[in-house]
Amino acid sequence: YGAAVNPFLLILLHNSLSNQLQAGKDLFKKYNRPNNPVFRAVHRKLKEMCSGAQRCNYCEDSAGDEVEHIKPKSLYPERVFVWDNYLLSCGQCNGSKGSRFSVMT
Repeated sequence: YGAAVNPFLLILLHNSLSNQLQAGKDLFKKYNRPNNPVFRAVHRKLKEMCSGAQRCNYCEDSAGDEVEHIKPKSLYPERVFVWDNYLLSCGQCNGSKGSRFSVMT
């Protein structure tokens, strides 16, 4: 059987860097929906990986009910769909984080 062509990769191969960034953001917005089976599967797997209460990985107080990108999508579009760039966070922490993240040296 033939493999499906990934439209995200085609766009990245044919556009300039600024167009690549915008294309990645547009694709993420298009597919980042509660009914998207891939995002539901990622969310479900992250919840399974939690031991005990499913808390926000930042504040550890609220329920971790959103999939967060550790490295921001706007700065690292190539990591938008990378598994080890995901964690659970609450809506407040996820929304206020913006494009900031910690760098460990």
